Amino acid sequence: MIISDHKMPGMNGLEFLALAAVRRPQAVRFLITGWTAEVPTRDLEALGIRALLAKPWDDAELKAALRSALGR
Repeated sequence: MIISDHKMPGMNGLEFLALAAVRRPQAVRFLITGWTAEVPTRDLEALGIRALLAKPWDDAELKAALRSALGR
């Protein structure tokens, strides 16, 4: 499981998760951001990102997404 913020110095979350997919292709990947409108859905799908969660996130929603992605 890899969870990344989108806006970071040096690279954004999509770039980071693309690199992570190369190193750990089996890892479930989530992106968290306060700027959901800036993240194209096609990019999430192309990179195999399982969830886009808006900040501030709801703890119950995050837990449900984690359980679903991990098959629990």
